[in-house]
Amino acid sequence: MTSWKQTQEDLSTLAPVGVSFALLLLCGLAMSRLCWNPPGASSTETGLLLGLILGPVIGPMLARWKKPEEPVQPQEQSLYLEGKMKRYSLLFQVNGGAFAIAKLLDGPKPPGGLGIAALSLGAVVFSVVMTADIWLWGASMRNTHGAKLFRPVGQAILLMIGALLCSAWVLVGWSGG
Repeated sequence: MTSWKQTQEDLSTLAPVGVSFALLLLCGLAMSRLCWNPPGASSTETGLLLGLILGPVIGPMLARWKKPEEPVQPQEQSLYLEGKMKRYSLLFQVNGGAFAIAKLLDGPKPPGGLGIAALSLGAVVFSVVMTADIWLWGASMRNTHGAKLFRPVGQAILLMIGALLCSAWVLVGWSGG
């Protein structure tokens, strides 16, 4: 398969991820423009929360999967779980490192010129890319080894974790949180 064909296939597979993050962004922007918010929350927080709920619910509904009929073998299940856990670990470790850096930047003058907004933007981009990578891994395993892998609940959890991380970094970087 050529790299162009692989890219097209990957982009097609990633449509639910794109929809989930687009809903997060659109809800956050729409609510900040409408200026409606419940007591104790900003309109941006309310919009991000709405997107955090809607995106992971609607995103997996758009996925189109091949349906292999054979049962999942134990070694395939093990390969899937090991690959998934390594990817989730990387996602959380890098975000944890970025959080530690953000705590260091909490002073009046950040070292090296790095600002919290730039760090937040980097963390958002990394979180989106890692969410896409985990989605592609799960989709590939599901399409290759069986429909009992990467089920809708796991898809929604992945999208919600990615959206939650991105929402938190947006609030830290741009809302003064």
